[in-house]
Amino acid sequence: MARLTPVLLIFSFLGLQMATAPAWSRTWHVPADAPTIQAGIDSAAVGDTVQVACGTYAEHDIRMQSGICLRSETGEPGCVRIDALRLGRVMTCDGVTAVNIAGITFAGGEAPSGDVAPGRSGGGLLLWNSAGTVSVCAFEDNRADDHGGGLAVSAGSVFLADCTFVDNTAARGGGLACQAGAAG
Repeated sequence: MARLTPVLLIFSFLGLQMATAPAWSRTWHVPADAPTIQAGIDSAAVGDTVQVACGTYAEHDIRMQSGICLRSETGEPGCVRIDALRLGRVMTCDGVTAVNIAGITFAGGEAPSGDVAPGRSGGGLLLWNSAGTVSVCAFEDNRADDHGGGLAVSAGSVFLADCTFVDNTAARGGGLACQAGAAG
């Protein structure tokens, strides 16, 4: 019986350690760790940050994932500009939660005209059935055939803080449109 007790204590100790071990998160640096913003997002896991170096990135149709923070290295929108070059929407959040986007300029996005609603909305950023925070961002020169040339929220919610909207166009809500959702 004396030999069994130390074994039980060791297992008990290991179980305690595993239960209290901290969750680790990682910061993915674009372009150092991932060549594109989409590659950084695809590499990230819940709780990770994708930090983008200052510059202009010619990307479009970026798909965000739940639980990820996307931010510029300075936290200011003048640092990182994602320019879709009218080749598609800059970014889509579709069915994602706990998204945090900060210090990014969304530019040159165009919601596809042939899509069904809400696809024709949100040339810069579309939050469809999603929830998150968008802070200190700029939406410039984005277009949508339907709602929200710069940003469209549909069937979801977003907390906006210190964002600017310049020269965005849409049939309804050139800069921002919220349809069957909430923006605060």
